[in-house]
Amino acid sequence: MRSGRILVAVMFLLGLTGVIFSGDVLYSRLLYTSVLIVIVGWIWTRWVIRGLKLERSSRLLRANVGDIFEESYLIQNNSRVLAP
Repeated sequence: MRSGRILVAVMFLLGLTGVIFSGDVLYSRLLYTSVLIVIVGWIWTRWVIRGLKLERSSRLLRANVGDIFEESYLIQNNSRVLAP
């Protein structure tokens, strides 16, 4: 996950410096692609988060030190968009 962020940052910086200094089409495409990846990723994340539902349930409401505490989580995706 971190390597993807680094790749997008390198694409952005390379495209920005290339556009500033040479103005070649390749650099502007790198710049536009990196910005587009960030915008689409942000929109996709917000859209998926709206459809997620998280429920937590536990067997006991109170427990003492040393007792076994059991809890379960239920995650549902009610959105049309897949959440990886």
